[in-house]
Amino acid sequence: MAKANDKSNAIHWIWLIEALQEAIKVLGSKRLARRRLKQWMATGELPWICMSLNLLDEKGQEMTWPQLGTAFLALKLFWDATSHWIDWKDNCAGENELGAVQAMGIKVSRERFFTLLLAGSEPSLDDNETGKEAGSKERGRAVRKKAGPQLRRVLNALKAIYPPDGKVPSDVSTSVVRGRVADELSVDSRNRGLADPSWETVNRALNRAG
Repeated sequence: MAKANDKSNAIHWIWLIEALQEAIKVLGSKRLARRRLKQWMATGELPWICMSLNLLDEKGQEMTWPQLGTAFLALKLFWDATSHWIDWKDNCAGENELGAVQAMGIKVSRERFFTLLLAGSEPSLDDNETGKEAGSKERGRAVRKKAGPQLRRVLNALKAIYPPDGKVPSDVSTSVVRGRVADELSVDSRNRGLADPSWETVNRALNRAG
């Protein structure tokens, strides 16, 4: 079994498609879930393994053993490839060019995945305390008065998602709204090199106590 970015033998692994399905439930967006998984694997935050690797040289031939050392170093850049494909259902991925790496039977660390997922969808303790200290009406006025660029982006996105005034039903969680906002702003975020709005920013835009 080929391994990448992890040396522990005590890790519980889940298939890539299982991780994607769980991420969609929490984040409320398939696009955001895919983006997060690729990001976590690219940065090394989320350990992953694969059942097999196809390593080809620039001529499309299988690499000889002396060449494999260089190929495995390239795995650190695998998820940052500008031209690659991911087959989520079949748990495999690869680069499109000849000489690229193809990973089959991809799994990720279950424990680390859920830690990252929950950290990305819940507010911090300090934010919780701050939210409880202010009344909802006063907090709403402060949000709009001191709105920064990212918050203004969220408020505009909410109007597009929930026309005409951006009012979100109370039974829709902040995490779900955050996923939809990220989808709405994805092109703008990519063009301007901006991160997706945080849970806290979306929650502020919704005028909800933390």
